[in-house]
Amino acid sequence: MRQDTPISLLRAAPISQPDAVAESNHRIANNLAMLAGMVRMYARTMARSTEPVERDDIGALFDDIGCRIDAIAHLHTLLARNEPGEPVKLGDYLRDVAPTIMSSMSYTGRAEMKSLPSSVCTIAPERAATVGLIVGELVTNALKYAHPSGVRGMIVIGCDLIGGTILVEVTDDGVGLPDAFDLRKNAGLGLRLIHALADQIKANLDFTNTGVGLSVTLRIPA
Repeated sequence: MRQDTPISLLRAAPISQPDAVAESNHRIANNLAMLAGMVRMYARTMARSTEPVERDDIGALFDDIGCRIDAIAHLHTLLARNEPGEPVKLGDYLRDVAPTIMSSMSYTGRAEMKSLPSSVCTIAPERAATVGLIVGELVTNALKYAHPSGVRGMIVIGCDLIGGTILVEVTDDGVGLPDAFDLRKNAGLGLRLIHALADQIKANLDFTNTGVGLSVTLRIPA
């Protein structure tokens, strides 16, 4: 496998010890491996760029990394209150982590956050970490690109369980995607990372221009 393939950086070896401490240590190691892989992806992308790196771009990069660390830290705080092996209530986790991501960005003040009432969506802890990172990326993209003129916008997050599928939606009221934009060919590093993380948990992504913004739906097998 190529060295720069994101998926190769987002997996860790299985655990054999059944006790709670070993399980917790394994999850922490797994999530740190994900974060390390993401940082390496950014480093390689910057090294390949032929354009000079602006100071603002470096600041935004550290913002992005900090948001991902926040997402993982919130998950481990939540897991510490749960019994070992207990599933995570995904709606509660996303309601907790999304405002933290917004407040830690240098784009603070450009949008308001709203969480829709949700059904009880439970998910395995290791999958919750991946979903949290995906939602963090989507919120970050909305803050950066939804309102290029600087108008204050709205970001809405919802989580619902329909049949055997968990639906996570992140919607903004911005400009949407450009016409003829190819999400695979024209995607920057953030969107490539979103797709790689979704593939890891066998989830599907739908990007829809609503006419009053962009709605992204993550469909996760429950």
